Amino acid sequence: MYNGKGVESWDEGNIKYEGDFKAGKKTGKGKFEFDGNFYEGDFLDGQFSGFGTYYFADSGKQYTGQFSKNNIIGVGTMTWPDGSQYKGDFVNGKMEGKGVKNWPNGNYYDGQFKNNLQHGSG
Repeated sequence: MYNGKGVESWDEGNIKYEGDFKAGKKTGKGKFEFDGNFYEGDFLDGQFSGFGTYYFADSGKQYTGQFSKNNIIGVGTMTWPDGSQYKGDFVNGKMEGKGVKNWPNGNYYDGQFKNNLQHGSG
């Protein structure tokens, strides 16, 4: 089992991990790149877990915040290419709970979200 810093790469899909390993698993700080997407941050037992940043190549959006078992969960910030931004709670990768969404035109919503939509009072 390998411990320390290292690089792991795969031929298919342009996949690469560079960072810390513990007992042969991605654990600690690292950067994982695949198919134009990338995650940089904390890993635990080979999964995104802790604090990090994820860039979505297909949509150009970026999330910075908490992760657990490869999932966006907890508090974070999602930013879209048009300048829109959401800061708040996430559950299973969706805006869920308390948050603030700002749009480039100056409009904003401060309140509850459910399943990526404004929900309840705000």
